[in-house]
Amino acid sequence: MKNFIILFSALSCTFLSAQSFKFDQEIIFKVKGTQGEGEKKIYINSQDKSYYFYSNDFGSDKSNCIVDYNTNTSYYLSADDKKKNEYHYSDANFFIPENRNRNYAHKFHISKVNDSTIIIKGYKKRNKIFLTAKLVGQKSNADLISLNYYQTEGLNLSDNSSTILSALGDEKYIIKSLDVVFSGGFNYRQKLIEIKKQEMQIDLPEDLQKKLEPLRLMKFSK
Repeated sequence: MKNFIILFSALSCTFLSAQSFKFDQEIIFKVKGTQGEGEKKIYINSQDKSYYFYSNDFGSDKSNCIVDYNTNTSYYLSADDKKKNEYHYSDANFFIPENRNRNYAHKFHISKVNDSTIIIKGYKKRNKIFLTAKLVGQKSNADLISLNYYQTEGLNLSDNSSTILSALGDEKYIIKSLDVVFSGGFNYRQKLIEIKKQEMQIDLPEDLQKKLEPLRLMKFSK
């Protein structure tokens, strides 16, 4: 209980100051799979890997969300129809990291095809194969594979980035393409379209953290 009070006090200080999220890079992927096709955009702060913002527009998935690992909070946003890159807060929920990873493969076997391509086999309990993925890397000036936002369709790359990077080599990479086929037949493909500098800031309502704090207390005290 004492440890929880210390943790909650530390988080409360973060909540009071975490009103704005700044981004400086936009990564655009073309997405195609069982659920449809379209575009996925990821915005990051190259100086702070503790949060990211994604904007999905493929199939029935038309979502905009900031994932903040500092406070284990997902902030859902609505896009402004009249202003480009303008978003407004609509909802939030909190996640416990262990539970967040429940839908991802727990064990991996990685084999190298060539200097930029690897095959990943993901397993769940009882060593039952869950998915097979082909990842093609592209050399980059930043190690973007290791960022938290690569929790993609059952494949949590952030928790396994060191193994993946060691398979590719010592260079810095971003994912050029990722093809995932699940044991149940579902498939997913994302292909890198563009990386560009994009200065953007999203501000949350000033009183939001105060309103959310009692809900966080209930969530993380269980």
